[in-house]
Amino acid sequence: MRTWGVSADRLRIFRTRFLDGVLMTDIIAHNGSQYDLKELKPIGRRRGWEMRCVERGTN
Repeated sequence: MRTWGVSADRLRIFRTRFLDGVLMTDIIAHNGSQYDLKELKPIGRRRGWEMRCVERGTN
């Protein structure tokens, strides 16, 4: 993920309930695509996750 310039990366942000044991090496599968985690932020206190991802094969 970049904060500047133009990029061909397909970014997606997922917000989920809190799941214990989520790792940056995990892969998210959604609508037939797979996404690599690039940033993982907690929402509240063990309330949920905001997962910033890039589609696999595009980076």
